[in-house]
Amino acid sequence: MRDVTRAWQAVGLERERHLLVAREGAKPVAVAILESGPPGTNPFGLLDSVRLFALSPRARLAYPALMDGARSWFAQRFRDVFTFLAEEPGDVEAAGLHDAAPDAKPALWLIPSDLASGFLEHIHEQTAPRPHFHPQKELS
Repeated sequence: MRDVTRAWQAVGLERERHLLVAREGAKPVAVAILESGPPGTNPFGLLDSVRLFALSPRARLAYPALMDGARSWFAQRFRDVFTFLAEEPGDVEAAGLHDAAPDAKPALWLIPSDLASGFLEHIHEQTAPRPHFHPQKELS
């Protein structure tokens, strides 16, 4: 995402992606993809998001630690909110959403990733400027 980050920075906006990898010994078992966008420019913090992906059958055991790492990463960027885009059924429960990180407790807004694009379209439809309606007098 290096080129995208540079393009955003060239116009004074932030964009960043970071990977957290959970390992058993040297073997990766799960990964968290963390993304941040410019504060105040993305509805509901959807550009400030985390996604969890399994790389092994034991991956979900690492999800709570990855979410704790995500909380810390966003807190270091002064974000008090980020979105967890759950990729698979059961990911929310496996992530063990809890408040065990007293120094970094961003709020989480949960949405299944397959609903995110439809939700954004709905937000756009509800908030897009509308032309002003000026009823014309009926000519007699």
